[in-house]
Formats: sequence, C-alpha cells, structure tokens
Amino acid sequence: MLPDFTSTKKRLENSIFSTVTNKVHDSPLLSQMPKKLRLEGKKHSFVNSTGEYVEREYKKIESKFSVENEEVLEKGILLLVERSIQATDELNEKMTHGALEEMEIAATKAGNNIDAEGKLLTDAYLDAVEKIQVDFDDQGSPYLPSFLMHPSDVLRQEKRLDDYMYKNPKHEHEFNEKLDKIIEKKRKEWYDRESNRKLVD
Repeated sequence: MLPDFTSTKKRLENSIFSTVTNKVHDSPLLSQMPKKLRLEGKKHSFVNSTGEYVEREYKKIESKFSVENEEVLEKGILLLVERSIQATDELNEKMTHGALEEMEIAATKAGNNIDAEGKLLTDAYLDAVEKIQVDFDDQGSPYLPSFLMHPSDVLRQEKRLDDYMYKNPKHEHEFNEKLDKIIEKKRKEWYDRESNRKLVD
C-alpha cells in the first residue's frame, strides 16, 4: 500500500488556498470592498446608501482547472500553484464584472451615474462628489469617491487633461477651490445627519 502523505497534502492545500485568497485581496477593486464570511443560506441582504433594504440571491462564481499526472511529474508542485493563480485571475475577472454590474444598478437607481464623455476628469469628479452623500471620519476628513474607468479610457482622459492643464495652468488651483467648497457643503450635510441620528438614538 502506497503512503498517502495526508499532512503534506493538507499543508499544500492550505498554502494554495492562502495564495489564492491573497491574490483576490490584491485586486484593485475587490480589495476595497468589505467582506463577510457566510457558511450557509441562499440569500443575503443589506441596506444601501439611500437607506433602501436590498435582498439578493447568491450567485455561483467558479473557475475550474485540471492537472494531468504527466504534467505534475514534469513540472512538480509549482504547476498546481501556477494553475491556481490562473484560476484566481479568472475568478477576479468574474467577481469584478459582477461587482461593477451591482454598482451600475445602484448608481442608476440613486441617480449617481456620471457621463464623463466630453468632460475633463476633474469636472466629472466634481459632478460625482456633488451628487453623492459624503461621510467624514473622526478627524473631519472626507471619504471621497474613486473613479472606475476602463484602462484605455483612463489613458485617453489623462492625456486630454494634461493637454488642457498645459494650456490652462490655473485649472488645478480652480479645481481644488471648487472641491473645497463642495466638501464644506457636504461636511455641513454630514453634521446635520449626525445630529439627527444622535437625537433619534
């Protein structure tokens, strides 16, 4: 009877799982999202930024790979790690796509979609901050939004902004002034929300 090497296989399994988990957390978008472990159930629920109760069914996201005995003999254990990372990349892509779909649904429902076509990134950003609810930390610093754009759009928009700022060197100063005014307005709204919440509590 051949030895099974149970403890060795378990350590290898844990190592691969750790590698996959860390790689998911390295994703630019997914790494910023809060995570909760759920071990059972078919649905999950949450309250969105507009105060609406939302219920969703869990969606199965998977990535499969197989390894032939001949490949393992040729490349060794590292082949499993390599295939696991490839599978993780596929999972990241699927999960990111799903997250973006949910964001688009929520933004459209709340009226927070921003059409940046024909606008400078700075102007589109100001529009976004103006539209959304902004919260602040204990030191009074705002939690400001991030842009989600396709990489090719980012390069095109950055070049356009660079060209504009070269011709209009005061644009950055004007942008910061406008942003500061919006933040002060949002800070007052936040103080009012916090005061009302404390009165209710």
